[in-house]
Amino acid sequence: MFFNPGIRVLCAVLTLGMLVGARPASAQEYPQRPVRLIVPFTAGGGTDVLGRILAKNLSALLAQPVIVENVAGASGTVGTAQAARAAADGYTLLLGASVTNAIAPALYRQLRYEPVNDFVPIAQLATFGNPIVVNPALPVRTIADLTAWARQAKNGGSYGTWGVGSAGHLAMEMVNAKTGAALTHIPYKGAVLALNDVLSGQLPVAVTDPLVVLPFYKAGKVKVIAVTGARRSASMPEVPTLAEQGVALSTDSWYAVFAPAKTPASVQQKLQVAMHQVMATAEFQKTLGDLGLQPSTLSTAEFDSVRRQDLATWSRLVVLSGAKAD
Repeated sequence: MFFNPGIRVLCAVLTLGMLVGARPASAQEYPQRPVRLIVPFTAGGGTDVLGRILAKNLSALLAQPVIVENVAGASGTVGTAQAARAAADGYTLLLGASVTNAIAPALYRQLRYEPVNDFVPIAQLATFGNPIVVNPALPVRTIADLTAWARQAKNGGSYGTWGVGSAGHLAMEMVNAKTGAALTHIPYKGAVLALNDVLSGQLPVAVTDPLVVLPFYKAGKVKVIAVTGARRSASMPEVPTLAEQGVALSTDSWYAVFAPAKTPASVQQKLQVAMHQVMATAEFQKTLGDLGLQPSTLSTAEFDSVRRQDLATWSRLVVLSGAKAD
């Protein structure tokens, strides 16, 4: 049988075209549609503010909308579990935090995700200590004042945080243990809600995040008596740490972006490059500083090591504090 060479070449070209068309999108082709960024906390909170700033900058680099979706509940674990179950294609990302990706495993026996095996880190964004705030009418300016007030208050007084097992909850339980105070924990569904009750006088003390409290602190509407991190906040440099006030404790928290495990390496790489481009801009670093956050300088690999170490660190702190999830 006679075959025309031209037909043979044409068949080869058509076959190659079919194979190329059947291949999954590469990192160069990603993204081809909007990307969802799950923020596992309520809208208006500190994590949400950071998520929306990040989404705006990332959208410009990826040339696709990055849409923030708030999925709150159970100290951030509901939204985190949803992100873990999402398709590993780069179109669903998680704005995670210490509480969701390092603390939760020590608190929840039936957690619906595994922080290390279900997620790959894209980039650590920032670290921070949490501010301990009080209503201006409360006669408290230091941790020593707070301890003395708590001992005299009816039922030992109370404090609010953004949830059971949150970094704020664990820090204050350790303050209780180390100072002899007996402040009762009141969990809220978000840091904003706890802060609102401090502002209105319904709650005497709260542990919040710096993004939420900063404008109210600068306006003199709340007092910040300490930060829980290892160093003072650049946005509130006059506020001492717990350690500086004689409480041997520091609990640095972090924010980071994760993708579901098994996300293609090529897509991970493109996201990492885009994320670090956003983080390297003077505008983004200034924004973080204005919000009371310390910009991260870790590579993705370095942060991967840190998040694994933090699982053990926070687990020990959970045991020492006696904190238990509902």
